[in-house]
Amino acid sequence: MQANLAERIDACLPQTQCGQCGFADCRRYAEALARGAASLNACPPGGEAVREALADIVGAALEPPEPIHPAPRLEVARIDESDCIGCTKCLSACPLDALVGAAGLMHGVVDAWCSGCGLCVPVCPTDCIELVPLERFEDRRVLAARWRVRYQAHRARHAREAVHEPVLVDLGDQDPRQLEATIAASVARHRALD
Repeated sequence: MQANLAERIDACLPQTQCGQCGFADCRRYAEALARGAASLNACPPGGEAVREALADIVGAALEPPEPIHPAPRLEVARIDESDCIGCTKCLSACPLDALVGAAGLMHGVVDAWCSGCGLCVPVCPTDCIELVPLERFEDRRVLAARWRVRYQAHRARHAREAVHEPVLVDLGDQDPRQLEATIAASVARHRALD
């Protein structure tokens, strides 16, 4: 019963994965709400509409009864290219892998993947990231579904990386044939992950 309730709650959350609720992600907030261990008032990105929907799902009265969250505006991150130093801190902070780039190179944002959670803003050492209003109309349910899939892919990638730590090879005195076999085995492991 509790798992079904958590599914229904999670389905109505905005899926920004921002952590403003005090939980690591939308799913953990939904599970806490289903257990009665979280407040209905903890999702600013969802705004008043989500707060009201959550109250209906869990069968609770809204406390306080008046609206507490303004209507949320959809935002996306923007990087000022002239100030980006390519530090990669924002890449690590993004729960949807919406920021792209490489160490020492300018980073960018894939607008279609960015939920506007803002987690990249405080980690930027040059303050070159800001949130700006989304310039196109998109249905929030479509966005939430897209962001949920992105977040699940992000978590799956991190789980794979945690299991498959890099193999360090001392190239010093190694026989070239052994080195080729080591490289071939590494390539095979990476192909098996895909």
